[in-house]
Amino acid sequence: MKKAVLSMALVALTFVSLVAFAAEAGKEAKFTTITELLSAKDSTTDPVRFEGKVIKVFPKEKMLGLADPAKCATDCATPCDPPLLPVKWEGAMPEINTVVKVAGSVAKEDGKQVFVATSVNKAV
Repeated sequence: MKKAVLSMALVALTFVSLVAFAAEAGKEAKFTTITELLSAKDSTTDPVRFEGKVIKVFPKEKMLGLADPAKCATDCATPCDPPLLPVKWEGAMPEINTVVKVAGSVAKEDGKQVFVATSVNKAV
């Protein structure tokens, strides 16, 4: 009897874990563009990923200024016409004019909306 109860409990726990995993998997970062993100910056906190062109690098502040590559197709010299998305990034700073793949989410820091990157990798 105890084995049956333990087996049922194990099955129930496994089921609950799978449901929780599926719910978390549903929160995977969706792909967007910098233009879409800038227009929805105040209303989204879901994880997102996008490609951006590095226009400015601020190593001391651990910040990047990224532009939508579609709006900045040629080598951009500062200032770039498209609006820049400020991105907080704790890792190694990429080179200017590099197109990078970014993942992260919008967070509030010091009362301001900031995009906090969890990964920044050179786009292939």
